[in-house]
Amino acid sequence: MNDTRVAALISAVWPHIRQDELAHGNYYDRLAEFITSQLSTASFSSRQAFGDEHLVSVIAGLRRIRPGQFTRNAATQVLSQGPLKLDEQSVQRHLVLALRIMLTLNIRSGVSKNRLQTQHKMIYPGPTLWEEETCLSKALAQHFSSLPSSPLGDMKSKKIEPNMTMAFLSSNRGVKVRWTSNLSEHLSMDWKSRVISVYEHKICLWNYLNASRPCIIPQTILGEAVDTLNLLFPLNDAPTKAFLRQQRIHFYGLGNCGRERCYELAKYEVWRERLANLVDVMSEEPRGTQQLALSKDGKHLLNFATFWVASAVALLTIISIALGTVQTIYSFKQYSLAVARACSAPDAATSLPRYCPKYCS
Repeated sequence: MNDTRVAALISAVWPHIRQDELAHGNYYDRLAEFITSQLSTASFSSRQAFGDEHLVSVIAGLRRIRPGQFTRNAATQVLSQGPLKLDEQSVQRHLVLALRIMLTLNIRSGVSKNRLQTQHKMIYPGPTLWEEETCLSKALAQHFSSLPSSPLGDMKSKKIEPNMTMAFLSSNRGVKVRWTSNLSEHLSMDWKSRVISVYEHKICLWNYLNASRPCIIPQTILGEAVDTLNLLFPLNDAPTKAFLRQQRIHFYGLGNCGRERCYELAKYEVWRERLANLVDVMSEEPRGTQQLALSKDGKHLLNFATFWVASAVALLTIISIALGTVQTIYSFKQYSLAVARACSAPDAATSLPRYCPKYCS
């Protein structure tokens, strides 16, 4: 990582990270791109009044607030302690920027409405609403618990197959991946275009799970997010490794982060319904060129056989037509040769006037 200001911000969020990890590893590349984009999209006046050094000190100060005491009042006091004299609107704007960099979540105060997608009961969540006297950790817990979730009884009949990986869904079911830096968008699905949003910063989850101080995001949410990534991007899977390399995502080397791959849908709470939708996608017919191949488990045998039998019949029909055409041409040439030979006889014009008219006088 060559950007020292971004490295300083990451170190402020996770002080336990060694500098050589930032300098030589590529696990933080996409996170660095995200932070850079957030800094570049901030207004010019904000960058002038809210320098990088002050942002580092603000993030360090926010880290020191215990999750149970992390109210908006406590957070704004951290910004007020600096040398800058900011109005209330500027304080809230800078607080949102600092929290977005720290948590990779969109935090908003006041009342807002989520944008819903009714098809397949999938929701594209809006920002986390943070009320005045509410701890941010509680607001986050309420936000993630508000995501739609089917009853456990409905989930028991659905089984997660070991081959349900994002590489398989992409190549066999026509699912496209949109990488997101917003954890609450993780596994959201746009069914019209078959695009799924996948949280790309596994390194953030890993760092927060291993931090000495508890994270504002509840541990259960962090752990389950890691579990979903382990499920969809398994270790020691060549297609997954190739898929991530093609997508320029570098978290494969992080492994399972000390957690086992979980196939029991009932054990997922936050992302249970979104995973259940992927289970439904797995039961669909193959798409693209993969529909021409027979799966290892023997599924879709009827469609596989029907396609190839129909293809064989079509091929044989084409060959038959081609051979018939060749045979017709060959027969016509044989006929023409026989007529020419017959007409070459001296008395052909007299004996065969119908076939040898040019010899008739």
